[in-house]
Amino acid sequence: MSRKSIIIAIAIIVVLAAGGFIALRMFGGSGNSPVASPSEAGLPPPIPTFAATSNASAYDVALARAVLWHADAKLAKMSSAPGSLDAAGVSSKWDFIFVSPSAPKKGFEVVVSGNAITSAAEIMIVEAGGTLPPNLISTDEAIARMRSVPGYATATVISVEAIYGPDGSQWYWGVKTNKGITTMKATQ
Repeated sequence: MSRKSIIIAIAIIVVLAAGGFIALRMFGGSGNSPVASPSEAGLPPPIPTFAATSNASAYDVALARAVLWHADAKLAKMSSAPGSLDAAGVSSKWDFIFVSPSAPKKGFEVVVSGNAITSAAEIMIVEAGGTLPPNLISTDEAIARMRSVPGYATATVISVEAIYGPDGSQWYWGVKTNKGITTMKATQ
């Protein structure tokens, strides 16, 4: 091995060791982190991470977070993010809005992406909410029903949204497409 190769190898080892030491100091390991914990910095606690793979499990994840906001939280709306639906009607990102009788004119928005909550925040809102029914049809069933509407068989689906009806007793799916929005009862 030439002297030049040895010097380059030593330089690479030194750089990697220094980078590892810096990463260890920044991300823990020594217990002497220079970053204050959220509670020490006056920030809310971190958002817990849950697993979610469908609109039903994403709802369970979002509801678990919403009841930390208010124990009587009820879902007012859930929608897939535009462009997040696959061909089967499964979304990788869901936006949930909860309301609470104990928090008038306020709501709580929870965004679940992939398998984690990516944001959770109180918002101003005036809507009714209810418990998601066990006989809720799936997003792929809602899309199939939309495709049975004349003129929508080949429409491009942009997003789907479940909304608690204004009468306070029925959930509805809205399927937004490049041709318009189709709504239907969300239960069987």
